[in-house]
Amino acid sequence: MFPMRILLTGATGFVGGAICRCLLDAGHQVRAVARRIPCGPEQAGLEWVEGDFARDLDSDAWLDRVRGVDAVVNAVGIIRECGGNTFAALHTGAPIALFQACVEEGVRRVVQISAMGVAHPGSEIPYQTSKLAADEWLTSSGLKHTILRPSLVQGEGGESFGLFCELACLPIVPILGKGDYAMRPLQVEDLARAVRVALESETMPQGCFDVGGSQVTTLAEMLLQMRAWLGHRAGGPCLHIPRAIVGQVARLGDSIPAVPIDSHTWKMLQQGSAAPITRFEEAFEFTPTGLAEHLARTTATPGVRWKARLGPYQTPIRLLVASVWLITPIVSLVGWQDSLRLLSSSGAQGALAPVLLIASCAFEFILAGALILGRFVRLVGWIQIILLLLFTLILSATQADLWLHPFGPLSKNLPLIAATLAMIAMADPE
Repeated sequence: MFPMRILLTGATGFVGGAICRCLLDAGHQVRAVARRIPCGPEQAGLEWVEGDFARDLDSDAWLDRVRGVDAVVNAVGIIRECGGNTFAALHTGAPIALFQACVEEGVRRVVQISAMGVAHPGSEIPYQTSKLAADEWLTSSGLKHTILRPSLVQGEGGESFGLFCELACLPIVPILGKGDYAMRPLQVEDLARAVRVALESETMPQGCFDVGGSQVTTLAEMLLQMRAWLGHRAGGPCLHIPRAIVGQVARLGDSIPAVPIDSHTWKMLQQGSAAPITRFEEAFEFTPTGLAEHLARTTATPGVRWKARLGPYQTPIRLLVASVWLITPIVSLVGWQDSLRLLSSSGAQGALAPVLLIASCAFEFILAGALILGRFVRLVGWIQIILLLLFTLILSATQADLWLHPFGPLSKNLPLIAATLAMIAMADPE
């Protein structure tokens, strides 16, 4: 079985990236599918090919990609829809097209990354039903297959890991409802190991396998364990948010992507994901690490701690900086005459003053709007710093007495520059 040629979808994602590293370390050759091929040095055994699950919904689109490979691993998944990235396409249409191409090309083995709970009785949650549809097609395809249904997948670089670290680091830990939703947090390295074992086994484990960490825990317990791991006082004050309020916030998240939870993820959280893993342990001959064991044998790096502590304040800082650039032009336009006198005393005379005032207000509105929408945050931040420095220098030269003004119109620029630098440092690259 060595080395195998393996087609891997979702290779640029959190789970897919871990699987890719694991397979390469084991000496396999990986043909990694990505919508946009990453830039960077070539890596031995790794070949990138373009592919788009939102678009490639016919088996013909996959025939060339699967031709000549020994196995296929599908690790594409989304937790919420966005634009053309729909559950119907990414979880059902494209995977079925991929599996059909495997049938036509005679691919020997297929591993599908699904999710624990997708077969929940009577579920109408699109995330679950779309995953289940692909699982059922693969089950009836005649292909040798392993379907892994993991619980909550954790690990540095994962979105859920980052979110839970941030929640755990807040001064008061927010608990959704009673926080008694059972789960088996699974380390992403263990999931990648399970994929490798399935592919390398002489008799590939057939069917669906629920997989999770050895320890069943609740959401509240997990947050408090992570809080202690991140260096905070064990336990810590908690605030239980009533389910009714969480439900209202979740409904808001149905239409506002920035809200970290929507109605469907809230329902799945309440369902829990702590199915027994005995069948998995017997077939794969190892027990995935439990959360407590993993935290006990690892140390939170300074980078993880800093990100966890600063993460909750990323959006508030951005919106507060935006508010300054939104309120300032409004105040300038309302106090039109005072603004003109200030411009005149700074050297803008005659007809130039109103033109300059209107132009500067319009530009500030644009900068504020970009920050409110979260667009080009780093670029906008540097523009704002340059403008703040120019304003400060010009007014220092023309009206130095403003430094002594009791309301601090110039001295306030210094902490605003510091806040803007913090906003730039925390902004995600675009």
